[in-house]
Amino acid sequence: MHKTIFPSLALLALVLATGCQSVEMPKKVFPWSADQDAPKKSEYKSPAKMVAVWTDSVYYSAGGVPTRGFGGRLYFYDEKGQAIPVEGKLAVYGYDDTGLEGLPPPPNRPPERRFAFTAEQFTKHYSKTDLGASYSVWVPWDTAGGPQRHITLLPVFTTLDGKVTVGQQTANILPGPTNEVLPADTTPQ
Repeated sequence: MHKTIFPSLALLALVLATGCQSVEMPKKVFPWSADQDAPKKSEYKSPAKMVAVWTDSVYYSAGGVPTRGFGGRLYFYDEKGQAIPVEGKLAVYGYDDTGLEGLPPPPNRPPERRFAFTAEQFTKHYSKTDLGASYSVWVPWDTAGGPQRHITLLPVFTTLDGKVTVGQQTANILPGPTNEVLPADTTPQ
């Protein structure tokens, strides 16, 4: 019994003798934690141009159904061509153009989908990249494994004071099986 009490008392004395110290944690403990380098309110500017780059992707959630859609990286630029942080709301309009490849879209058609991010939500999507300030968003479309779809995406950003910046509409493909019938192999044997 004395063999275990003495080392325990020595360890307790050592801990008490060191006193209290504060430990300074790094700014960003985990890569998925909130970005500590987020812009300050005074750094937000009004954009002159928006560029969106979309990539088809599948989102997996524990116990959920895999969902395919598009991951987007959005950059906003001032009049000098510098990437800037912005504050406002984003809407992404999605049009299903499957079967319309090579044809002009019907005039005044409503979008099949609308994805909206409030100013508070959108600000949280900020990240700093080698190219400057950027924002990453996810727009889900349908269940993974579906047929190939041709989707046009149109991002529209509105600043807090109401200035609207419209991005370039882009044609994107969600990969999947196609319904087209391939001709039989007619190569001579």
